[in-house]
Amino acid sequence: MDLNTFLSSSPHLFDQIVSVLGELTAAVSAAGDAVFWSPVATQVTGYSEAEALTPGFLASRGHIEDGYYHLLKEDGTVIRVRAFPLESPDGGPLLHMVLFRKTEVVRQEWCSDLLRQTMLYTAILQSMREGVLTIDPEFRITSFSRRSELITGYSSADVMGRYCHQVIGSPLCQNACVARRCEGSGKATEAVPTDVSLRNGKVCHITEMAVPLTNELDELLGTLLFIEDRSTQLFLEGSPNDFLGIIGRSAPMRNVFQIIRQVAPTEVTVLVTGESGTGKEMIARAIHTLSRRKNGPFQAINCAALPLPLLESELFGHVKGAFTGATRDRPGNIETAEGGTLFLDEIGEIPLETQSKLLRFLQEYEYQRVGDSTIRVADVRIIAATNRDLKQEIVVGNFREDLYYRIRVIPVEVPSLRDRSEDILLLAVSLLESLGKKRGRPGLRFAPDTMELLMAYRWPGNVRELINTLEYSLAMAPTETIQPADLPREVRETEAGYPAISFNPHLLLDHRGEGEEEHIRRVLDETGWNKAKAARLLKMHRVTLYRKMERYGITPKDGLR
Repeated sequence: MDLNTFLSSSPHLFDQIVSVLGELTAAVSAAGDAVFWSPVATQVTGYSEAEALTPGFLASRGHIEDGYYHLLKEDGTVIRVRAFPLESPDGGPLLHMVLFRKTEVVRQEWCSDLLRQTMLYTAILQSMREGVLTIDPEFRITSFSRRSELITGYSSADVMGRYCHQVIGSPLCQNACVARRCEGSGKATEAVPTDVSLRNGKVCHITEMAVPLTNELDELLGTLLFIEDRSTQLFLEGSPNDFLGIIGRSAPMRNVFQIIRQVAPTEVTVLVTGESGTGKEMIARAIHTLSRRKNGPFQAINCAALPLPLLESELFGHVKGAFTGATRDRPGNIETAEGGTLFLDEIGEIPLETQSKLLRFLQEYEYQRVGDSTIRVADVRIIAATNRDLKQEIVVGNFREDLYYRIRVIPVEVPSLRDRSEDILLLAVSLLESLGKKRGRPGLRFAPDTMELLMAYRWPGNVRELINTLEYSLAMAPTETIQPADLPREVRETEAGYPAISFNPHLLLDHRGEGEEEHIRRVLDETGWNKAKAARLLKMHRVTLYRKMERYGITPKDGLR
């Protein structure tokens, strides 16, 4: 709509315009759109006539309130000029006459030195690591620095003129707003930690600090708000981000920490479940550390890494001559863990004949060394762990049901890294610091783009894979900042999901009995009967693969070894 349309709608409007025509430089409709824009308006605001008359252009940059027109100028500053409403015969406002006086242009020329100084201040604010934004007394955003854009994900054009709580809304906005407190007291506030939801839906941990903006008469013009991203520093603050060496502040990990606190003082048996690489042994050690057995030994056995004779010997010990190579009596881990804790990792790999002996110990605390008839007693707490579905193993006859319920008095499920993405950067920064010191490269840091890739990757190998990734980056990074190019290919080429792989490890859950045999045969065929590679694809230890090959009678094809 143009000015002619407005004027032709009523002679009454024309009469009102004539009365102020001497100083009229713009006309703005009730919707906030310009319908007339003079050269003086362009000089004062920096907006050309074509820009100003574009529908919606000024409506997003200015508003009329209490007889004044508040407008964000092209240079990023805000001005306030008089605006007179023109009413229709029925009393409804149709548009406002805005007076941009020519003296405003002269005043800008007088203040050229001040403007250059302001530009310098702006450049300084833009270079700060904190995000800087200004808000007017009505809490509308009037400027937004580049760092603010990086922290929040919003561009300056997206947020200008919006209420600050619409952009960086946090729990503080309801009853502890730092900007409101700053306006009320006229003094700067302390930095206050809080969480905000970003444009991409993720949660960001920040601090907010407000400083009042006043003119030479100490009149409040608005508030200067500083926001700082604290996501990579939180690990330094200890609990709840660091629990006995376990890094995590996400809800799933806080739940695990709470279970550990509750179960540690008891004597019940605990079963720790979770994917490979999630840190199940660290959970077991934390339980031991908080228990009354903390001054006793902590023994750990990987049940998948030992064949049957050696596994029983490691568990229960043996006497001289019990088997070939047993040249002397040797105590087992149950005996050496007396008064402490024994951690049985990968308990799902224990053969059935050994399971019955372990069950007896759990029920009676009695055991016998291999090759010995003497019954021994030990005071040992058992904590077991597995990455397998033991209920399914019971169905197919690979695991004793009575043993399952004996070890699963208290279940603790460790979440995968992708299910606690909030902890990825905490872990990465903490691990990078410790690994960097060990490798003689302290002080390394992540580039922002690298952090985004670490957050986007799905980490099928969980924390163990993250550690390996950082080891790779430590070796490859030529500078003190780890760039995306310094990450392994599968991490830097990832999208929001798993990288492209030809094998889904969870398929094994649907391939039991005869199905499992066929699945193992197919993977062996696809790898040319390379058992080490097949074991990796099947997500099982090579010893476990050998056992299953023996159980199913799987032998190499002719000519293959």
